[in-house]
Amino acid sequence: MQGTGKFALERLADGLATRHGLGARERQALLALPGSVVRCRAATEIAPGDGDARVHFVIEGLLASARQLAGGRRQVSALYIPGDLCGLDRAVAPRRGWEVCASCDSLVLSLSRQAVTGIAQEHPPIARALWGETALQAGITAEWLVGLGRRDAKSRLAHLLCEMGLRLEAAGLGSRQHFRLDASQALLADVLGLTSVHVSRTLQELRGEGLAIARGRIIEVPDWPRLARAAEFEPDYLRPALAAASPPAAMMTVQGTGQATLG
Repeated sequence: MQGTGKFALERLADGLATRHGLGARERQALLALPGSVVRCRAATEIAPGDGDARVHFVIEGLLASARQLAGGRRQVSALYIPGDLCGLDRAVAPRRGWEVCASCDSLVLSLSRQAVTGIAQEHPPIARALWGETALQAGITAEWLVGLGRRDAKSRLAHLLCEMGLRLEAAGLGSRQHFRLDASQALLADVLGLTSVHVSRTLQELRGEGLAIARGRIIEVPDWPRLARAAEFEPDYLRPALAAASPPAAMMTVQGTGQATLG
């Protein structure tokens, strides 16, 4: 594999090695994975909800895993940024009804289920690393579930902005105070279980309180600790995702909240 595909495999191997302590042998095995680079236009399906079991490594853009319901209703269960693996759960247990879409023009490395499960069987450390990545996503999903069930709209949106800011910062795609989130208000509504109008109103509320400012797809956070307090944000569930970041990027302190410090 040459060019963009080779670069993507190097990013994948480096990320898994850093987060999960893989050695040179496992890294070489990951670099030998067969795959194809796919360009995806915004709002197009990458994995339709028909039981497709490919795994996608995000090179550029933003992917969303969603369940389409009757009447055009949709619930988004996960967002995947560059450096994330999307579809590991489907590789183990393909299921129908869930689709993966590009929320903006995106670039992914597509890997077959057989290749991913094969390398995991041959290299137990890689299997543990992929298990760890799946557990990380499950932890994020659990936090979203808490938000859907128990947080009001303001703290729900604030929590998502805190999470995405830290994840994008760790990926080298901005800082928690200033980052690009390539998600429309309609997509945010499908993540948060709100309407687009409610998301717009809540963004205005956060802006009015000096907590977060949305300028198109650019999010500015004037006072990140205040936003984290408003969200009751505790970052421990993101610790594996932040492991590859440099020490300054991985550090987080929320003053005066009694919440954990991550670093």
